[in-house]
Amino acid sequence: MYPLKNLRRRSARTVLTVAGVSLAITLAIIMFSISEGIRESTNEIIEKSGIDILVVPSGGDIFFGAGEFTDARTIAQNMQAENEQIAGAYPVLRERMYISTGETKDGEDRPIVTSLLAKGLSREANEAFETAEVIKGTEIPTYGDPFYANGTYDGGTESANFTHELVVNSPLARLLELDLGDGVYISPQLPTSEEDFDDWISNATWFRVEGVRTQSFEDEGDFAASLHLSELQYISGKSDKDRADIIVIDLHKPSDAGEVKEWLENDFSGADDVSAFTQEDIREEIERFTSIYRGFSEIVAGITLLVALLFISTVVMISVKERTGE
Repeated sequence: MYPLKNLRRRSARTVLTVAGVSLAITLAIIMFSISEGIRESTNEIIEKSGIDILVVPSGGDIFFGAGEFTDARTIAQNMQAENEQIAGAYPVLRERMYISTGETKDGEDRPIVTSLLAKGLSREANEAFETAEVIKGTEIPTYGDPFYANGTYDGGTESANFTHELVVNSPLARLLELDLGDGVYISPQLPTSEEDFDDWISNATWFRVEGVRTQSFEDEGDFAASLHLSELQYISGKSDKDRADIIVIDLHKPSDAGEVKEWLENDFSGADDVSAFTQEDIREEIERFTSIYRGFSEIVAGITLLVALLFISTVVMISVKERTGE
């Protein structure tokens, strides 16, 4: 009982020490939870994506940027033509863009402009990798990529081949109150001020919402949209060399992933230009990434335990000395 009385007599020191220990424990729990959350959610994405192999330029990183392929369609076609185990190879371009309806919502002073992750791909790629459920409308309606026109991109956004087709995810649809057939404006630039908004609209590209899709793992702040590869290339200024940042591969038999990966990196005609990652490789990358959080959480937990032991020891020693004096 005497040590407890000692704690009450030095309440300020006790409160501060307990607060420090509690904060450290909370931090350790948060860091561990983050690592587990990243690992579990990413594993879910991998399993549901159906992507057997993800290919990036040689030496590229699958999470933090990988450079870009040039002549991406040719490279993807050669992969499929040279290896009968590959059912399909599809180039994908991912770009950070800005989107707005150009209209003011109720309670807003000016139209909302928000950033989104735009993915340029084909209807065929969407069908090969069913990563999301379409809850309204359809996937990109037009098959092929008509605006590409064998690399000419003739006519720009006014071309009859420019489809203006767009599929948005549900968080973006809710934010901008989008429905099927609604028009939106997309640009790689953010308007610098409210006065520049009209100029921004005039220079942005108009798209029509063809569908709304949802994924179980998406967050309310994750805004994304899909459109034709050639159209994203054109509006982002990357149509000059048919650029894409990844090529996703669908295999006839997923069990062949390891063998095809080795072929891509060593025997494919563009072997010096690619790094390939199977689903297992991606999981290992995730484990390495999340292990950093787990390592920090273990360090914080160890320090917390040491602080708690020192605090308890100090209180006991003070209590013993005071009692000895009595």
